[in-house]
Amino acid sequence: MKRKVLLVFTILLLFSLQMNMFDTYSYQNLNEEKLVINAYDYSNWYWTGTEIISDMSSSISESPTIITDNEKNIHAVWSDSENYEGSGTDYDIFYRKWSSSSKSWSPTELVTTTSTGNSNNPKIGVDSENNIHLVWDDFTDLEGSGTDRDVFYQKR
Repeated sequence: MKRKVLLVFTILLLFSLQMNMFDTYSYQNLNEEKLVINAYDYSNWYWTGTEIISDMSSSISESPTIITDNEKNIHAVWSDSENYEGSGTDYDIFYRKWSSSSKSWSPTELVTTTSTGNSNNPKIGVDSENNIHLVWDDFTDLEGSGTDRDVFYQKR
């Protein structure tokens, strides 16, 4: 039996309009790390089942963060070193959305498509029009910024 080691990197508690609480964490099983999300529904007082949302990865997934919009959709971002869609094995930022209407996760999206360096520490926000705003630090020399660590922004 494989020994599982639980490494809690980030616990983020988020309360939506219905007072739902979410936490995200990573777990490591030998050399493989996955991003996991749990949800707690205060209206029924029970934990939902645990879901792995970085299921496209056999590499290290870390720095997860989530937010809900005013339609009660969940938006999740994290950094991952998986060579997904030709992104290379440097760290990139990935995104998924859980739809409150379909009760399912969208396909994984690679956010840092122009990145050539490590992309880390994503943070996510949502505005009143449900636009998603992402910031992260990155070593990519974008528009002559150099290969030092800079802060990047993207809106969806």
